[in-house]
Amino acid sequence: MAAFSTSARRGAALVVSTVGLAVTLAACGGGSSSADHSSMPGSGTAAASGAPAAQPSGSTSGMAGMNSYPPITPGPAASGAHNDTDVMFANDMIPHHGQAVQMADMILAKTSNPDVKALAERIKAAQTPEVVTMAGWLKGWGETVPDPYAHSAGMTGMEHSGMMSDEQMNQLDKASGAQADKVFLTQMQEHHAGAIDMAKTELAQGSNPEAKKLAGSISTSQTAEIAEMKAIAAKLG
Repeated sequence: MAAFSTSARRGAALVVSTVGLAVTLAACGGGSSSADHSSMPGSGTAAASGAPAAQPSGSTSGMAGMNSYPPITPGPAASGAHNDTDVMFANDMIPHHGQAVQMADMILAKTSNPDVKALAERIKAAQTPEVVTMAGWLKGWGETVPDPYAHSAGMTGMEHSGMMSDEQMNQLDKASGAQADKVFLTQMQEHHAGAIDMAKTELAQGSNPEAKKLAGSISTSQTAEIAEMKAIAAKLG
């Protein structure tokens, strides 16, 4: 993915959510506020003072396991200098993580496989607080915080990021039983591979120490989870 300018991001309208939800991100009072890691990332936007607010997403109630997510409070601002790649990393990874959380919720609503359930719960537990963290960075950098659930496979700069299309999300929604587990594992492997590519771009071109540290963690943990998903899928046959 090629980095693009901060000013271009500020002028871009947020795309309509593929599985859109109608709640709005809550903006915290300052960059040093603590993150609420116990709640799910909310839908909507939270802009830093002076940053333009993005448009809220629509609403969807038909997807299995999908609930309205409460607002988040962005975490503390990042220390150290940053560049456009750091902004792009946080701006793109937030909706990427948001879709992974949605996918995890969808499979948790229907799976009876303990391995799949444990994996989905772990994905939610890891990626929820990371959304809060990256939201705090963007707020501190004077950027608009994107809606974690307003995402599209065609987002600028994210064409090869592993984001699921509407059709793929509907496929997961409609699947049941062991077939749902197989669809989830296949799709999440692709999703994780995209996140790893995004993390590698940040590691190569970013400058903020905190952003690069998170990118390294994402690359390591999601590489391990891809191997785990392959093993689970092999047991399913």
